[in-house]
Amino acid sequence: MKKITFIICCIIAVYACNKEEIMIYDSGRYIQFEDTYKDTTTSSFFFYPDQTSFQLPMVLKLIGDTLENNLNYKLEISTEYTDAPTNSYALEPSFVFEKGNITDTTYITFNKVTEFETKEFKVVVDVVSTDDLLVGETIYSRKAFKISSMISQPSWWDDVFTDFYLGVYSEKKFRAFIDITGIGDLTGWEDWRLSEICLQFKYELIKLKEAGTPLLMEDGTDMLSTVKIIG
Repeated sequence: MKKITFIICCIIAVYACNKEEIMIYDSGRYIQFEDTYKDTTTSSFFFYPDQTSFQLPMVLKLIGDTLENNLNYKLEISTEYTDAPTNSYALEPSFVFEKGNITDTTYITFNKVTEFETKEFKVVVDVVSTDDLLVGETIYSRKAFKISSMISQPSWWDDVFTDFYLGVYSEKKFRAFIDITGIGDLTGWEDWRLSEICLQFKYELIKLKEAGTPLLMEDGTDMLSTVKIIG
């Protein structure tokens, strides 16, 4: 009987602790990244042929009550998981989450270094608690980037882009796209802009084919036939 009573008391105690933790979590203000640590952003200076630096966005969201005043929050590089040269990235020491907003977009800067030419490096950014804003859910508290100067499939060339715009990714197609359009990064582009730039690429492929000099994929397939966008 005493054993049963002890078990019941333990269950009640655990429940009370969990309830208290939930109440504490609900009563504060927290920030976290919009996507999880697993959603790594891959980019390359190959996408920016004429630039020695570029910025990538990081979107954070507020959990809890809407802010009545501007509050500071902090991000920092995780030295444990980052292997990129320290001169290849830059992050501001603090940021401001403006009142009334539920999301905030800030940026990390990447600088071109010679090491990027032969290897892909990882840069990891962590949300850090401050007196104003605490770290939210663990899986959303970290943002990872993979950076190099080598050619690779960019994050924005995903399944949707494949199905509705340029079709299957290939290195030759990507190189041709940059050569023709002068653009290598379509991150955050709206649908109408994507359609416009992809049609520009498609029309140039049509001209080349009509001139008897079609561009070919790695396996000899006509590149134009792999492009999905209609128009």
